[in-house]
Amino acid sequence: MSTILTLVVLLIYSISESIAITCASDERACNAQCYKPSQQICINGVVCRQGQRLCNGRCYTPPQEICINGIVCLRSQQLCNCQCYTPRPEICIDGVVCRRGQRLCNCKCYTPLQDTCINGVVCRRGQRLCNGQCYTPLQQICISGVVCAIGQRLCDGRCYTPGQQTCPSA
Repeated sequence: MSTILTLVVLLIYSISESIAITCASDERACNAQCYKPSQQICINGVVCRQGQRLCNGRCYTPPQEICINGIVCLRSQQLCNCQCYTPRPEICIDGVVCRRGQRLCNCKCYTPLQDTCINGVVCRRGQRLCNGQCYTPLQQICISGVVCAIGQRLCDGRCYTPGQQTCPSA
């Protein structure tokens, strides 16, 4: 079986290597693709525009862009865990890009003036946490890990309103 697989791979390789392309008189071949040397350049088998460079297989324009660890960013940007970001409005916190003034909560950005981080969960300011779910204490209550409206009770893990509903297991 491995002999057949090897023969198939060799056949495919030899077919792909023997593909000849015909280019116009003002063109040249680059990795089975024609390009115009007056406007383009062939870099490691990739056709780019004149003046461009190659970064991890991608063409980029040096005056406006830079190659950082194989990633193309704008010249004004920096790299944060494989993601380009603009330093003035943004900041890199532990490999996550956030807006300036934000903080990090379990890999999520949040604004401390509006939100708070409770045990790794982002909730609105004034809210509390109930079994991983944010709730508003003025409108809701946490009963045995379930968020219910104020005035409701818990029955078999579900909220119900006494006087309007009854608990079937009571």
